[in-house]
Amino acid sequence: MGTYEPPRVRKGCKITLRNTDTGDIIKYNLIGSLFDSSKWWESPKKCVDRLDNCLSIKSRLGSELLGKRIGDVVGRFEIKNIESEDGYIINVGDSEERSIGDKQANMELLLGKLQKGDWLKARFVELSPLYETNKVTKTLIMPHYASLNGKKCLDSIWLTNKGQKKKKGFFKADIYIYSEDADATAEMILDEEAIRSLSLRGAVPSGILCNELGYVYSLNTLDLCAENLHGIEIMVAKNGQFICRVTPESRLDSYHMIPLVPQNDTISET
Repeated sequence: MGTYEPPRVRKGCKITLRNTDTGDIIKYNLIGSLFDSSKWWESPKKCVDRLDNCLSIKSRLGSELLGKRIGDVVGRFEIKNIESEDGYIINVGDSEERSIGDKQANMELLLGKLQKGDWLKARFVELSPLYETNKVTKTLIMPHYASLNGKKCLDSIWLTNKGQKKKKGFFKADIYIYSEDADATAEMILDEEAIRSLSLRGAVPSGILCNELGYVYSLNTLDLCAENLHGIEIMVAKNGQFICRVTPESRLDSYHMIPLVPQNDTISET
């Protein structure tokens, strides 16, 4: 968790300022504009009374105060307090900022681990045949169907004008990598021997080597009939080599990956 950050001055809050020259205390309601068109029918006197101790964020002082915190000094004014109309501190925006800050810190930590070559938890999301671009062809419209409760349903549509052929002995693997509250994705090319080894260790579907590479496997934690698989650990070595392994710890991270309905071979092959 990140450290607590005090509230900032925002539209709609009450602020208490101290004049650093005289020591006088001034309180303002920070509003969007001194003219509220919804009150156009009120008399000038009522408008003036209602705007007592109001400061517009469009004024020079109001705009300079935005985003500042208790203790900050703007011009000759020090911010002594920030509160909402009911007396409670406004900090919704800061909560969001802290959440973003925490995620940023976790992402930086994950990046550092990847760059150092640390072992990280991961799992396969999709496995598919590896295709090589062969030539340009006419554009193909390729519907992709998935299996949902035993029924075939349209999952996505893909367009391509690339003539492709399968590269025998290789797979394209989409891998999900995670550490603490951060994650990364990888698209890696793995050879058949690596997939066979991971299959024997329960990290990828065992049937993928037996179906002419026609299936694409996709993560689906909602289908309890799916095949139970083990998580893996990955690292990027100093020479740039991508390495994955199955360990006793990674075996404890189980998940499901189900085969999608295989696509017809509409991609041009030669």
